Amino acid sequence: MDLDAYVKVREGTLREEYYTYLDSHPELQQVLTDFLSAIVVHTPDDVYQFASEYFAPFKELDGDAK
Repeated sequence: MDLDAYVKVREGTLREEYYTYLDSHPELQQVLTDFLSAIVVHTPDDVYQFASEYFAPFKELDGDAK
């Protein structure tokens, strides 16, 4: 199998895995929708910094569960 064929097969496999994961975690759609809405409302100059601050509470919650 040449490299191009391998990449296409791998890409398809990963895409299927991603969609399966998203289907089994519907709450992610709401989290992303809320995040995008916050970006539109606040129009931050630095989206990366805004994302870091926006998702920080989620990281803290995840740390509590461990």
